[in-house]
Amino acid sequence: MNYSYNDKYLVSATVRRDGDSRFGLSSRWGTFPSISGAWRIDRESFLDFGWLSELKLRASYGKLGNSEVLLPYAYAGSINPYPRYVFGVGDVYVTPGAINTVLANHDLHWESKKTTNIGLDATIYKNLSFSIDYFIAKSYDVITYDISLPLTSGSSGNPPVNAASLENKGIEFTATYRQNNKPFNWDITLNLTHIKNKVTGLGQVGIGKTYVQSGDARTEIGNPIGEWFTLKTNGIFQSQEEINNYKNKNGDLLQPWAKPGDIRYVDVDEDGTINIDKDRTYVGTPWPKIEGGLVWNGSFKNFTFGIQLYGVAGNKIYNRPRFWLDRMDENASYRSGVQPWTASNPTDFPRAAYGNPDQGTQFNTFPQTDRWLESGSYLRLRNLEIGYAIPATALNRVGFKTARVYVSGQNLLTFTKYTGLDPDITGVNIYERGLDAGQYPALRIYSAGLQFGF
Repeated sequence: MNYSYNDKYLVSATVRRDGDSRFGLSSRWGTFPSISGAWRIDRESFLDFGWLSELKLRASYGKLGNSEVLLPYAYAGSINPYPRYVFGVGDVYVTPGAINTVLANHDLHWESKKTTNIGLDATIYKNLSFSIDYFIAKSYDVITYDISLPLTSGSSGNPPVNAASLENKGIEFTATYRQNNKPFNWDITLNLTHIKNKVTGLGQVGIGKTYVQSGDARTEIGNPIGEWFTLKTNGIFQSQEEINNYKNKNGDLLQPWAKPGDIRYVDVDEDGTINIDKDRTYVGTPWPKIEGGLVWNGSFKNFTFGIQLYGVAGNKIYNRPRFWLDRMDENASYRSGVQPWTASNPTDFPRAAYGNPDQGTQFNTFPQTDRWLESGSYLRLRNLEIGYAIPATALNRVGFKTARVYVSGQNLLTFTKYTGLDPDITGVNIYERGLDAGQYPALRIYSAGLQFGF
């Protein structure tokens, strides 16, 4: 339903009724309503500025369902009809039997997201326009396969469950400027987004437990999804004197086993010792504080130009390949240019060891430290295109109405301090969104083409 009064007050309402056969019969259908409204303030008589051609205030609220993560027949269990059993004194071999391998979840239902949005659109002098939105998106009954069942259940797989709830708050800003001064015309669009992610529920993850641990990332109620939860480092011991001066409040050495060239760890819980479990802390998030893009399009006579940039800032990536390469023990595969610490050549890398390493070297090679975390900020030239429209006078001779040739390149340049193959990663699952497990980098593509019409 759409309603407009004098093209000044606008209201729209929608109701969706969605069904998915991956749910059971009792939960197959979901109803998802939404409503939005807008006020064209520029149409009011009290607002008459020649330089302001558009000013619109809008708001919306809606609910949507999601089932995309589900596999076929997700509501059903799995049974293995081929197990073998041996019974009795005579070791009688009995077959066949049957056992549940994945338990059925008859309560599986739609996950839903409720979004509230308030926005403002404005256009100044007809060539500068911008919009800003503030939104709160809350997801309920999030479907996941990652909640493990106890082994006493007899199940070897985890059924999908509506386990979690999330909240995303953020601001989106978009601005566009157009300049039409023939023969050279151009426009530029900037968009920026800031999102704050928070987990508000995790379902039944254990009595008194408020988090899910996945590798070196922890998802805890009240915090973002998949925050890095590791030991915190504080440089390299450069001398025995530094080791002797690194003491707890009682005057005892915090790392008595250390040698020059070993990693210095922070006693986070301040209990006087370095413990690989108790001294873990939150050291970064895989979610960018800000992400955005810039698009520039131009034309000069028959030539066209296009540039697209994209970037993120403020996130941390776990560089798993570097963990395997830079561990500085007998299991490492040393990269070219890496120089382990020595007394004559103190570097940012710990000392190397081979054979049976001592306790200091064991601590140097732990995976659960922030040593393997790097800034995931980057700016990428995602697309560059140059085209030329062949003049109509030349086309008439060959019977074409239009023709255009172009050359383009994708992912041509990436500006980043990240030492992995590509900072633009998707992780291995929702709980380890910032884990670079050695994924293949984005392809750099060069192309040329011809478009024509009769």
